[in-house]
Amino acid sequence: KASYLVESINTDMSLHYFNGDVPGIGFNLYHTANDNLVLYTETAFRKGSNKKIVRLISEGSPNSYSIEDMDDSEIFAHVATGGHYTFKNGTNIICEYIYNGDGYNQKNWDEFERFVTYNNDQFKQGFFLDSVTGNLSQANQIVTFRQMRKNYFFTRISNPSIFNKIDGALVLFVNLDDNSFLVNPSLDYKINQDSTVGLSSDIFVGGKTKEFGMTHW
Repeated sequence: KASYLVESINTDMSLHYFNGDVPGIGFNLYHTANDNLVLYTETAFRKGSNKKIVRLISEGSPNSYSIEDMDDSEIFAHVATGGHYTFKNGTNIICEYIYNGDGYNQKNWDEFERFVTYNNDQFKQGFFLDSVTGNLSQANQIVTFRQMRKNYFFTRISNPSIFNKIDGALVLFVNLDDNSFLVNPSLDYKINQDSTVGLSSDIFVGGKTKEFGMTHW
């Protein structure tokens, strides 16, 4: 990692090198516009991906599938760009666009969704239990909610000191490829210096073939 601060424009730049199974380079840029607003962009180019894709080999009793690696020779771009603003009362808002170059395209997603739906249906009916249980276990290893597709929007509104006792936040995570989304409200109440009680919920919204609305298994 190499970093450089351009003080005249309140901008910090950094260059990163990634080693290991998915090598690559990255470039980050952070600009402090004023005491309240920070803008940033984080970009990386990685060779290969840890993601797996599903292929239907044949239909039968049961269907036969293969789980395959993505192309290890392909260069995938990853981008996160946005900013955060803090109001005088301590409320902070973050807005961010996220691009996953190795995210599923529509064909990849359709194959994965059909894989999950078929095996889940067979499991509920008690058919081919050894086969479908193994397939659903593989699906659990593949799925990474909020990273499955290519384009996302993230926003978080929070205030750490509501009435000097409550830390509240509301997160919205939107899949821009299929318009499904996740809402995550949370409240943490400070009882005393050593004790806090919290309440949070994950609300998934979308059709059953969408990322945040698909059938749970």
